[in-house]
Amino acid sequence: MDICENTQTASLQLIIQDTSDKSKGWYIKTLSMLLSDAERANKCNVLIDALDDIEFLGIDKTEGLFDENFALIAWKYLHTEPVLVSDKIASMYQMDLPDFLRAYLKYILPHAVASTPTDTNNNLLDQLAQYFETSPRDMCDKNAHYLLEYYLMSKDNEFTKRGYEQLQLVFESNNVILELLAANRTKITSSLAMRLADPDGEQAQAALVQVIKWMDLSDITTLADILSHYFLAILARVSTFITEKREKQRTLTHPHALQALDKVFRLIGKDVQAHIQQTMAIFQALGELPLMQEEAYKLWKRFIDALPQDKLTTFIGPIVRGILGIFIRCNDMVKKEIGDLLEESLLGCDLTMDRLLELPSIPPFPELKNASIFIEKKRDEISIEQSIYAICQRARNDDALNTLTLVEEMHRILLKNGPLHPVVIRHHSMLYTVLLYLSRKTGDLQSIRDVAAECLGILGATDPSRLRVEMIDDHVVVLHNFTNIAENRELVCNLITKHLIPAFQAANKEDTQLYLQYAMQKLLKYAGFNRNTVIGNEDIEIQGRWKQLPLTVQKTLLPLLESSFSLNMTLQKTKYPIYPNADGYDTWIKRWYYLLTKTVSSTVVDQLFAACTPLVQLDFFALALDLLPSIILHVVLSGTQEARDNIINEMLCVLNMDGSSRTHTEKFQRDSLRVVVLITEHCRKWMRKTQRLEGFSQSQITIVRDFLVQIPNDKMAIASFRSKAYPQALMHLEQHIKATATNRELSHFTSETLDSLRQIYAHIDDPDGVVAVFSLFQRTLNMGEEILQYEHMGEWESASILYREALDKQDEENLDTSLLSGYFNCLRSSGNNDFMNMEANRLIKKFPKLISRLNAYRAEASWKLEDWDTLETLTNQPMERSFEACLATSIAHFRQGKNLAAFVAIENAKNELVDHLLSTSRDSYQQSYDHILGLQMLQEVKQSRFIWEDAKDEKSFQPVKDLQEQWEKQVALTSPNYPVQKKLLELRQTLLFKMIPKGISLLATVDDGSLWLTTAKAARKHGDMSTALEAILKAEALGTPFVYVERAKWYWKNNEKVKAIQCLQDQPNPNAKALLLYAKYTEMLGNVERTHLLKLYRDVQKADPEWEKAMYYVGQFYDKNLAADKPVQRMTGRQMKIASCVVTSYIRALALGSKYIYYTMPRFLTLWMEFGDAANNFADIKDTQTRNEAYELIQHINKTIRQCLDRIHPHHFAIVLPQLVSRLSHSNQEVGNLLIKIIGRVFAAYPRSTIWALLPPLESLNQKMNSRTKHIMSTHQTDPVLATIIRDAQSFVRVFKLLAKQKNTFDKSLIFRTDKIPGISSLSNLQIYVPSQRALIPELPEVSSTNNSTNEPYSSSSTDFPLIQSIGSTYEVMRSLQQPKKISLYGSDGKKYTFLVKQNDDLRKDARMMEFNHMISSFLKRDAKARERDLYIRTYGIIPLGENWGLIEWINNLSPLKAIVAQEWAMINIEMKKVTAFARITLENVKTADEKEKIFINEILPKCPAVFSRWFMETFPEPSQWFASRSRYIRTLAVMSIVGYILGLGDRHAENILFDQTTGDCVHVDVNMLFERGLALSVPEIVPFRLTKNLIDAMGVLGVEGMFRKTCEVTLDIMRRNKIQLLSVFQTLAHDPITEWQRKAYAEQAKNTVEELAQNQVRKIGMKIDSGKSIQEEVTGLISQASSNRNLAQMFSGWAAFI
Repeated sequence: MDICENTQTASLQLIIQDTSDKSKGWYIKTLSMLLSDAERANKCNVLIDALDDIEFLGIDKTEGLFDENFALIAWKYLHTEPVLVSDKIASMYQMDLPDFLRAYLKYILPHAVASTPTDTNNNLLDQLAQYFETSPRDMCDKNAHYLLEYYLMSKDNEFTKRGYEQLQLVFESNNVILELLAANRTKITSSLAMRLADPDGEQAQAALVQVIKWMDLSDITTLADILSHYFLAILARVSTFITEKREKQRTLTHPHALQALDKVFRLIGKDVQAHIQQTMAIFQALGELPLMQEEAYKLWKRFIDALPQDKLTTFIGPIVRGILGIFIRCNDMVKKEIGDLLEESLLGCDLTMDRLLELPSIPPFPELKNASIFIEKKRDEISIEQSIYAICQRARNDDALNTLTLVEEMHRILLKNGPLHPVVIRHHSMLYTVLLYLSRKTGDLQSIRDVAAECLGILGATDPSRLRVEMIDDHVVVLHNFTNIAENRELVCNLITKHLIPAFQAANKEDTQLYLQYAMQKLLKYAGFNRNTVIGNEDIEIQGRWKQLPLTVQKTLLPLLESSFSLNMTLQKTKYPIYPNADGYDTWIKRWYYLLTKTVSSTVVDQLFAACTPLVQLDFFALALDLLPSIILHVVLSGTQEARDNIINEMLCVLNMDGSSRTHTEKFQRDSLRVVVLITEHCRKWMRKTQRLEGFSQSQITIVRDFLVQIPNDKMAIASFRSKAYPQALMHLEQHIKATATNRELSHFTSETLDSLRQIYAHIDDPDGVVAVFSLFQRTLNMGEEILQYEHMGEWESASILYREALDKQDEENLDTSLLSGYFNCLRSSGNNDFMNMEANRLIKKFPKLISRLNAYRAEASWKLEDWDTLETLTNQPMERSFEACLATSIAHFRQGKNLAAFVAIENAKNELVDHLLSTSRDSYQQSYDHILGLQMLQEVKQSRFIWEDAKDEKSFQPVKDLQEQWEKQVALTSPNYPVQKKLLELRQTLLFKMIPKGISLLATVDDGSLWLTTAKAARKHGDMSTALEAILKAEALGTPFVYVERAKWYWKNNEKVKAIQCLQDQPNPNAKALLLYAKYTEMLGNVERTHLLKLYRDVQKADPEWEKAMYYVGQFYDKNLAADKPVQRMTGRQMKIASCVVTSYIRALALGSKYIYYTMPRFLTLWMEFGDAANNFADIKDTQTRNEAYELIQHINKTIRQCLDRIHPHHFAIVLPQLVSRLSHSNQEVGNLLIKIIGRVFAAYPRSTIWALLPPLESLNQKMNSRTKHIMSTHQTDPVLATIIRDAQSFVRVFKLLAKQKNTFDKSLIFRTDKIPGISSLSNLQIYVPSQRALIPELPEVSSTNNSTNEPYSSSSTDFPLIQSIGSTYEVMRSLQQPKKISLYGSDGKKYTFLVKQNDDLRKDARMMEFNHMISSFLKRDAKARERDLYIRTYGIIPLGENWGLIEWINNLSPLKAIVAQEWAMINIEMKKVTAFARITLENVKTADEKEKIFINEILPKCPAVFSRWFMETFPEPSQWFASRSRYIRTLAVMSIVGYILGLGDRHAENILFDQTTGDCVHVDVNMLFERGLALSVPEIVPFRLTKNLIDAMGVLGVEGMFRKTCEVTLDIMRRNKIQLLSVFQTLAHDPITEWQRKAYAEQAKNTVEELAQNQVRKIGMKIDSGKSIQEEVTGLISQASSNRNLAQMFSGWAAFI
């Protein structure tokens, strides 16, 4: 066999001629000549010499051109003795001979096959097979694609023919060529395609044509067809080329792969659209290679040219991003071409909002300017509202590439519009929800995390109480054990979009892409996705789910519907237990996953998990952790007992840390514990979800519950704590305590148990739990416990003293570094920066190995102390990369003008925060708050630098002032927590005034001291008087206007009251605020005449007539001079004058704002109504002057009201609209006329919601109320919109009144059709809001405003509330005497709203109670402590539609306490009926309280175990949900307990207190027994609120201590501080015609008037709010009374005190 006769020689000649590099051409030509000469010599020694020469020249640069030649020579001389030539060639390739021959068998085998037995080498094929220890047939079968490709490419027809004939002989088949082609056509076609750009490319094209003929398929008839069909395989070949280039391999399999791909594009044209995502992934990988950007650009251009316009538009976002990825590394000419290409491409696209959102930001390069301008212009056409909403919706579902672009667009919007834009603030909750979700969802995608962090930094650390951040859990839990096809398909889609697609888009290695495509291909097949089901009409359900996938994901997956990727992977066998012998976490995960897949009994389920096995073995641990719990749950449900035991034992190995003493690192132990925690979390999620499924198998739930029971709670508590799953740790610890404690009294807790509770509570969202735990310790606290106690109390100096003592006892080798971080955190919190710096220096001498950490503390202290020299020195010393250190470093670098170094430091700080955010964002926004605050601080550092540069360019300080103003406004949105505000304020002081860039000439003082003033105010309020004074002094030094006001406040807070007044007196031109402060302080000191005080308050009003606060205080001063319990009718002439001043002052205050509305509005209404009532009796006044003055007063009041009405925003009156409507029956005509006008304005402003308040009076028997309401409506009938609203509302009432009165006969069903109700079918598309609580009660604006115009309904926009679209087709009748009906209304938002229609029940009292509760919730929102604890009252809509009927908003998923306890008792064989009967009979005839108490304790309670806590465990088995729901339960119960006590709310039996099965909220119903009516019952309700054993049991092992007690204290404190406002509301409520004593007074006219009864109630309420006891004393007493067995024993048996 002569090498020179081979066609390779001719190819080499063509390459030599085509080589543009002359030196390279000479090199190749020389090697070719040496090889040819040696071959012709046919002597071994000559050939060896030639090979020596070749080796000397080197074969590195040949790019594989001689591989075939050398392979054939090596084989030819293999059988010579000695085998010098073959060995020599193999060594030139740095291989041993067998590996070399195996690697290049593709060249040897075709010649071996084509040889004939008559050859001099005898039968080469047999020899080759023998050498590799296989048969000729197996060898040919395995390498058939090499054989066929070689013969197809050969120009020696005789040689090819001989090869085909020999293959027929080997396989004993005349059709062997077609058979081998059918089995290998993907490999053959793709390889031939890669040779289209080779010198013999025409031959490759001819070969492809031949393959088409052989295949003889109807859908593949042209080159374009075959290349398109096998395009994925072609791309895989290109990927191999990229990998070889990246790894700098000596030989490239297809050196002309890129040129070949270009030719393929030209041949297939628009068919490339079927493989867009895969193609772009290849381009991205190519663009990352050094010096390959120009080639990448050419392919991008060819690709764009080939795409149809609609596809180009669809994928314009990722295309632009991909091209921009190579832009920066291209030469100037290519950059210009890229700019032109992008502009041309963009101009041709129809850029809808979705497409614009997918476009990345264009960097500011001149070549890209036109494209950038075009995009910005298009973006400006879309509103911010639309963009933000669309981004938030899509970012949760799109693939990674689109998500990155979306978040970048969000970043651009936030930068452009700022965090204070009204739309941004309105969507705060949604923005934080999505950004935190992305922070953890995209944990492996650094780019998305980085941009999300930037967005969070811009938004800033908004006060958690202002937000409702949803913790999105996208983890799919398979509920039906893989028997539900649709559910399985959902899991597959989740795995693909969450893990595989992002990984594929990021993968730049061939094997990774292959593994991912293989897994996706298998998963798609498993889920039923194929071309027929996706594109055809074979399965509508599958097609629908496919369409739900993001479009980019669909395009990526489409080619995989028909692909045939295969993998061969051999895995090491393993057996249980795995953990003790595993050498690392990755090994353990891989082996356990593999072993579990082998345990799966179902073939169908095995297909799913086996598809992902290669990826798990390739270290896709995030995927493994998603799947592992699902496999285990499946085995638990369907596996053998042995399989379940193996899982339990493996988990116990981890919990017991078997093997930890040998090879298991701390990280390995911690990570493996986290896996166990994830498994149990998954099982608990499954339990929670399946429990809500109707008809679900309880036996399966029992299996899982029994499985979890086998895992020891004490071990799980430790594992959860170490895994930072703190709610789960608490849950397991409490279960352990309850299971092991013989005496569950708190005082009997062991020290170890309390210590465990202390550690857990220190890490969860319960600021009161730690304090409660410490209160239970009966021994002396150790130093660590004392430190923690001081830290939680905010006593930083005491804690730091103990820390210092502990550190001084440590040596460097055994130092507990947590002491160090704790110590400096205390010093930081106390603001003692001097001492912090000094201590860091001292400790460096003691612990020199910790210099890098201690230098970080020194750097932090230095910038706060403005010690710039030290800070600059520290940047050149060792320093750890903590957030604080990086922040200090960035400040130092900016001051030195080293901007690049500063931004690097900021990036390092950001990465530190983002890493922490990855874990905290899983729990709650509150847990992430400190990290978001850090991101805000970093953003402000960058922002200040840019602003100063702007100031430098503009030669103006205005940009700096604008930024300072923005920051001041943003402070109002942050947490009121002093440490938070202090951090921001001290940083801003440095950023704005200590980092001024060089080149800025300070011609005037930039610092006006306002920041120091803000700092002083915050510090004073917190009680940090030294910091406050220091800030005041600095503000004074800067000449800050009105700083004396803050100094006066400081004096007053510091108990230097005389100095405070003198400070204010000494000012020459005081402003209104100073005058008001002076007036208040003067009044508080006392001993001043009232006339003088009045003058002082009047001076304030004159100084600023448009200031609401000034007007409010004037009115309040007058109000204080009235007898609070004396009605107008009984006032003297002088008192009436004062009362008129109160009314006019408050109405004017209302015209100026809404800050004091909850005081001014109810008090104004009370006095005005009283004046109106009194006016009817003025004629009886005998003294003419007094009578005339009285008339003048009422006329003056009404005149003032008329003058102010147009300036008062309608929503001011909207919040008291029901009370205004109830006064339409007022006997005074002028008052009635004004009420008509006021209510008419409110109705005109908010007709679709306020119409509900106007409907009941239309049925009133009171003539005045009825006629005045009709007058209001008739006045607005001329407006067609309002006329429609009125008509729709009246139709609704007419029909629903028929429904309320409908008498139904019960048969088997309680469900009836609504079409039987006359007129109900006409109730569709109504122009009235669904009467939910949110639509009925307005929200006041965040700040006071004098802009009182309104065109939209209150509380955001009209689109916030749904209209009634239609009525449900059925209603359900409740089994009770009055037969209330449960019916659904469908809103214009597509949601269903359910209501209860009640008759023969006056709902107006219940409605007032809800309004009052809503007001209490508003007070809670405004209080810092209440906001911190997220306190609220759960309310619902109550809509009276007449005097004895109406609607109640139905809250789904509520369960009464009685039903819950009955259900739990039934599970332990206790019958509620029997217990109730026993309690009633046992207590019925007992007379004395002592006897009742004894029986209650000894006979009844033992039969009634506390089980309410079990309901929380069963309803919320997932730990985070369990803790969150229990917290909401405790807090809502506590708030309502105090509010109910104040209001005298009775009838709190076990069916009137309900609990939300989705949130844990406590909800009170039937709230119309108010003002201590319960005491008047035949069996008086003597407890202040319900607090029975079950309610306490559900609070956890701490019981009423901690959260419950503190919530009660905070609520009572708020009510005390708002006592005046509350009493004003009570007074208004007392005069409401619907209240109980109105009827009582009518019945007792001879004894008491309405006013007297009302005032008595108000006095009682006032005494309850403030009894003279301390808050703590009062709450302790109330809890004691409510939980007293003595009191509970005396309650009515139907109240069920034993529940």
